[in-house]
Amino acid sequence: MVENHYQLLGVPTSATPEAIRHAYREKAKELHPDLHRSESQELQVAYSNQMSKVSQAYEILSDPTKRSQYDQLISQQLLLNSPAKDEAKVDGHNYSSSKDNCTLCGHAPTEMVNFRYLAGFFLFFKVTRLGGRLCRDCGRNTGREAQNKSLLYGWWGYALPINIFVIILNSRELMRLRLLSSPTAGSKESTTAISKPLPSGRSTFLRPGFTISLIGLVLAISAITHL
Repeated sequence: MVENHYQLLGVPTSATPEAIRHAYREKAKELHPDLHRSESQELQVAYSNQMSKVSQAYEILSDPTKRSQYDQLISQQLLLNSPAKDEAKVDGHNYSSSKDNCTLCGHAPTEMVNFRYLAGFFLFFKVTRLGGRLCRDCGRNTGREAQNKSLLYGWWGYALPINIFVIILNSRELMRLRLLSSPTAGSKESTTAISKPLPSGRSTFLRPGFTISLIGLVLAISAITHL
């Protein structure tokens, strides 16, 4: 399981780059192995390991691209752990949102949505569910990614007819999110995984899954018409 980098540095998910840099320096002053040479070998190893984790956390959170990717990772973990609740536990940290706020970012307005993506393996298949109370942007990010995975991996073997059903369900949930207005800050009582909504990301029609599925459909129709 991935370590919670925000907790390792002791900063909130809304921390600025300056706050993250300051927290890292303070942790380095506390944990750097050179400051604990008089300690036992066991403690020196423990300090060294913890310093490595803190350094990795800083490397990710100090880079805007890596931080965005990490926020999406812990968001997905949260939705997997708690698809229909306002509270969940990820990497040993409790996250919660008020009744009307987004499970991931704490913004509003929201809808309770459930997305699925399917992976077919010829003789069997696996359906993964992602859901929760989400704002428009977090919902679009989650739903479009789930839809793309189904379009890429859901056509193999016996999964094909079920995948069509999954794609229809995901499309319906995405349509519901279109009715929501732009996310705005919600209740300050929420303790959320990320401090702002996830980027909506590219439309499903502009992702590889749609292109590959479209090519497959054209080839299948072409083959049938030439029988």
